[in-house]
Amino acid sequence: MRPDEIQSCLDALRWSPQTLADDLGCDLSAVEAWLDGSDKIPPKTKVWLYVLSLAHQAVNKERPKTIRGKKLNPKPARQS
Repeated sequence: MRPDEIQSCLDALRWSPQTLADDLGCDLSAVEAWLDGSDKIPPKTKVWLYVLSLAHQAVNKERPKTIRGKKLNPKPARQS
């Protein structure tokens, strides 16, 4: 997986490199090395990240649109 493909997965998930590092329990420097091409992402991590980003994109297509822009309209307090 090329660094730009890793970044595309992060973009699809709306994750920062730090979020990925936190989720994997690794140091941020490892993720940064994958992103700058100085180290290769481990095979299982690559597959996991790719599948997770695909699943997120698929589910995101079904996100409810009717809630967009809604605001809470508090009910008036009851008077006794």
